[in-house]
Amino acid sequence: MNRIIRLLRLLIAIISAGQLAWAAENVQVPAGFSSERLPLPDVSLLDQAGKPRAFYRDLVHGRTVAVAFTFTQCTSVCPLISRLFQEVQALLPDRVGRDVQLISVSVDAKNDTPARLAEYSRSVQAGAGWTFLTGTPADLGRVSQAFGQRVSRREGHTSSVYIVNDRVGAWTRMDVATTTPTALAQQIERAADLGITEQEAAQRFFTNLPVTDAEGQTLQFYRDAVAGHVVVINSFFTRCTSACPLITRKLVQAQALLTPAQLAATRFISLSTDPEYDSPERMARFASSNQALRSWTWLTGKKENLDWILYKLGLSNSQAPGDHSTLVLIGDPRSGAWNRVSPLSTPEEIAGVIAALHPAVQ
Repeated sequence: MNRIIRLLRLLIAIISAGQLAWAAENVQVPAGFSSERLPLPDVSLLDQAGKPRAFYRDLVHGRTVAVAFTFTQCTSVCPLISRLFQEVQALLPDRVGRDVQLISVSVDAKNDTPARLAEYSRSVQAGAGWTFLTGTPADLGRVSQAFGQRVSRREGHTSSVYIVNDRVGAWTRMDVATTTPTALAQQIERAADLGITEQEAAQRFFTNLPVTDAEGQTLQFYRDAVAGHVVVINSFFTRCTSACPLITRKLVQAQALLTPAQLAATRFISLSTDPEYDSPERMARFASSNQALRSWTWLTGKKENLDWILYKLGLSNSQAPGDHSTLVLIGDPRSGAWNRVSPLSTPEEIAGVIAALHPAVQ
């Protein structure tokens, strides 16, 4: 039985290596990235919860990672690294913990126990997807050497963040002393997007954050609301007594101008800018009072999720519910064709934009 398990593991490793090699050969690596795969070791380390983690197999394999070397007693560059990672978490809430991992590797095996790492991770508000690692000096040394570092004393560790897309074998590094949280987040996203399909790119842009519709059902935003349709997206809040009802009624009028086939292939989506107030029941009443069709998707949910989706779509960059864009987005994520339509457009003009995205649908 043990021999069979070993053979299966070997087969999986061979297949995975082949897939990664294929990906590296078929991806155009951008300037600033190296296509020479880093020989990362699979040493067993301990995370902040005291759980054994195989460095390569459990944390890196097939993923995009940002790796930094720190220690908890550091008072110089390490706090800067942690602040950068903390900001990256906030800038990439739909990616960190999913297709992106942040890894802080200790260079102080003597003092950085899992318990101390756990205390430190809480102090910097580390969330899911940010792992702190410690281990024996020999194993930590093997990891640092794989990144070209030979640390003779803990204060001599690198001030770089290494960004690795293991799926395609590309990597780069950024000096924390000269970068910003936004620049680091952008470079991590750039690395993570190497080698992905158009569908994956659309899903990552729109995000699959959970949202709630007017019937109280939980949806994954891109997968359940956007994918596979021409979409008409706007922002609103139910307490609005000016622009929101007017835009909603104009969209209702545009729906009436579409053919049944065009209407069936189009998804109307309204995102709440006031999700803490806009319950499914309130959204349903708002939809009914404005004579919206039942096929219309009204979305609320956790404020941080709605805020991020609205920000990504360019429909809101404010904490005030009323301070949102009145533009209407009309597009097809499958083709990448998008239009920003003024709320002053007539229902006929809005219907014309939608119809133009359905050339084969009458």
